[in-house]
Amino acid sequence: MANPGMFLSRVVKVLRWIARGLSALIAAFLFLLAVGEGLNPATLTLEEAVMMLGFLASWLGFIVGWKLEGVGGILIIGGLLWHCLFEFLFRGTMFLGIWVVVPALPGILFLLCWWGMRRLRRSAVEPVTPAPP
Repeated sequence: MANPGMFLSRVVKVLRWIARGLSALIAAFLFLLAVGEGLNPATLTLEEAVMMLGFLASWLGFIVGWKLEGVGGILIIGGLLWHCLFEFLFRGTMFLGIWVVVPALPGILFLLCWWGMRRLRRSAVEPVTPAPP
């Protein structure tokens, strides 16, 4: 019988690299978009600055997630939720389009990797009882 821990380890490794690839692409895209549009934080209104904090947290999560999957996933998802919450509070609308759904994917994958690694570590510590004959 195949070792379930080995299967989970492989799944986590694949999910980790998918999350890393997506996060690198999205972080680079957002950085180039900000630079290309000439984003100047001094010209933002208070509402825009508060909502931008969510995107900044998400952008940091894309980078931090490479080493700390749990923290990176929380930063990504938390930042996007922050942005959506304040967009709803300030503007009365909540846009859940591609700008929120696609960046959330690496966050979800990072959290799944973190959970999978915790599960693997926990199963490695627990004693294995032999199956009865």
